[in-house]
Amino acid sequence: MVHHGNGKIIAETGGGSIEIVSATQGASIETGGGAIEVRQCTGRVKAETGGGNIDLGDIGGPAEIQTGGGSIHLASAKGHVEAHTGGGGIELFGVPSARVETGRAHCRGSS
Repeated sequence: MVHHGNGKIIAETGGGSIEIVSATQGASIETGGGAIEVRQCTGRVKAETGGGNIDLGDIGGPAEIQTGGGSIHLASAKGHVEAHTGGGGIELFGVPSARVETGRAHCRGSS
């Protein structure tokens, strides 16, 4: 768990979960299968997991989100969003533009 990062955060794990409370200059997060949670980030976020859920709060830039089978939830982003999941649902709220791909027919959101 990272409570507050003043610089860019780069976090990787083979299978465990990653949680970031606050990041000021962007974050790049990758896990082999665990969940990813970012509550607030003022820059770009790239989040990838092999199968866990991804839950993003307020993102102050673009977001690139990918999971092999989990679901994706994004509260808001200031930039373009790319969201891909192999089997989970996708919920995007408060985004200016998005490209979404899912293996499951469940997407919802609002701008």
